[in-house]
Amino acid sequence: MGTKRILPIEAAKLTWQEGNPRSSLFDDIYFSTVDGLAESKQVFIEGNQLIKRWQSNPQQFVIAETGFGSGLNFLAACKQWFSQASETAQLHYIAVEKHPLNPGDIERILSQFAPLDELLEDFLKCYPPLVPGIHRLSLFGGKVYLTLAFMDVESWLDSLDIQADAWFLDGFAPARNPEMWSADVLRGIAGNTAKQGSFSTFTAASQVRKTLQQYGFQVEKVAGFGGKREALRGSLTDVAPCARPSKPWFTHKQSFQTKRAVIIGAGLAGAFTADSLMRRGWQVTVIDRHAQPAREASGNRAGVIFSKLSAYDGLEYRFFQQAYLYTVAHLPHILGNRQIWSQCGMLQLAHNEKELQRQQNLLQAKIWPDQWLRFLNAEQASQVAGVSLQHQALYFPHAGWVAPAEACRHIIGCHPGIQLLLGSEVSVMERDSRSRVWRILGAAGELL
Repeated sequence: MGTKRILPIEAAKLTWQEGNPRSSLFDDIYFSTVDGLAESKQVFIEGNQLIKRWQSNPQQFVIAETGFGSGLNFLAACKQWFSQASETAQLHYIAVEKHPLNPGDIERILSQFAPLDELLEDFLKCYPPLVPGIHRLSLFGGKVYLTLAFMDVESWLDSLDIQADAWFLDGFAPARNPEMWSADVLRGIAGNTAKQGSFSTFTAASQVRKTLQQYGFQVEKVAGFGGKREALRGSLTDVAPCARPSKPWFTHKQSFQTKRAVIIGAGLAGAFTADSLMRRGWQVTVIDRHAQPAREASGNRAGVIFSKLSAYDGLEYRFFQQAYLYTVAHLPHILGNRQIWSQCGMLQLAHNEKELQRQQNLLQAKIWPDQWLRFLNAEQASQVAGVSLQHQALYFPHAGWVAPAEACRHIIGCHPGIQLLLGSEVSVMERDSRSRVWRILGAAGELL
């Protein structure tokens, strides 16, 4: 774990004026009081010409947003995407929000937009706890992936490595929230935009326009919404030398001629990787040397779903935090209501002074909301457990257990796009020097 303490989220605080939300922190409105949904459609969807672009049936499209707010722009984009995209297409929506709204405020805000009602329930079910970091969510049957960062915009852009097809530049007005519109932020946006990628925004501030032009965007003024005279939109035509961050140590492969993959090992890692690839339109072959899936480490009768959390930041903490939240959010979609897992909650006992101190440090940091993590005395822990306990405990209400072997068999067996090859020992993996195709050979040298 790291040595730097994690700072808790400062959630958004609202005042309400005639049913419309207003930020107490920035003293600004979240969207037009005339019609927020109509504003979202005109400024962001039409501003990026999304309907026209989606009519060409892209199999993947990436939208990034600065200032997620209530999620109004997100749901408006999803609704339009479903009316245009094919069944196999996926929308990736990537957004940042330093001061996220709590679920109750989001429900109150979005409930006033009836056209979004069919999407709201699924969104609220998946909305993450207000915990610092990056939250990756799969919504609407895997047709949309939402990557939501609860952090400041500059830290987010420093870690971002995407090629966004369209940007929604939202957030509060530049005069109210200058941090969201700084030159460093706009440079980071340019550096994470695909060639010919677009942007749109409600503001027409001259400094925003000039800075976007400086970093390679062609910018035009268009009619604003409601009482606003002008707004901005444009596309990336020429990237300034300083716009893109240095390349990472790895290199992305942007496209594949054929989407075929071989996975060796039919345990938990193999099964969940196969599921993830299959949902992205890949044909998958899973090879295992045993007669049944999950016959080695993943063959344990049960595994506990939880994470050993910390009050201190670090790569290890971030990994386990995201792994825990992702698992809790996705198991219902992958395993359904089958009796092979349960979100029954879990108690982590403070069985010695060192563990008790660690738990108290975590609770004092106030990172996790009570709905996700609570400290119980011995009597309270005994009531939750149904047995007499002598120790205090951390209570994880969303944790639980899974039967690993049954989960593996279910995942691999329920998808026709996953081929399972059992009883096959892999001895050699080699790549043809001409075709660049991988060949997987069995113990006797046969082609598997």
